[in-house]
Amino acid sequence: MSPGPVSAYLVQPGDTLWGLARKYMESPHRWPELQRSNAVPVPERLRVGQLLNLGGPAAVLHVSGNVLL
Repeated sequence: MSPGPVSAYLVQPGDTLWGLARKYMESPHRWPELQRSNAVPVPERLRVGQLLNLGGPAAVLHVSGNVLL
């Protein structure tokens, strides 16, 4: 049983907005949406441990391959 769509993500080492947009938003070209909605000042410098809002219900958190409710 799937817990539903992921709406938040805890940044891991090596993550990029491009990669996260590709994985969770269906298109890597949507990375500026992640940047704007999370007030990321420099897209090339995501902070490990930073919680990003991916949109949708705020009850689902994706952490390093696991989904927590």
